[in-house]
Amino acid sequence: MAIRIKAAEPLPNFIIRLTWANGVVNIVDLSDVVADNPVYAPIKDDPALFGTVSVGEWGYDLHWSDDMEIPCTWLWDRAQAQAA
Repeated sequence: MAIRIKAAEPLPNFIIRLTWANGVVNIVDLSDVVADNPVYAPIKDDPALFGTVSVGEWGYDLHWSDDMEIPCTWLWDRAQAQAA
């Protein structure tokens, strides 16, 4: 089964709760991604924008705009690393 995101809930401080299609739920801290990557400068400058996140088509990414997406495979790996 391919890794896919079923739901995403933005939390304070650029943290997100991800529910995966396989039923696993992870809390993922994206604060360093937002702080260190210029692509996410609009979110860094306006934290309320983080709350507009959506799950991309077929659950394969998190999506804020066509320029601001994070693939699910990267998120899955990060979730597992942060949970360890």
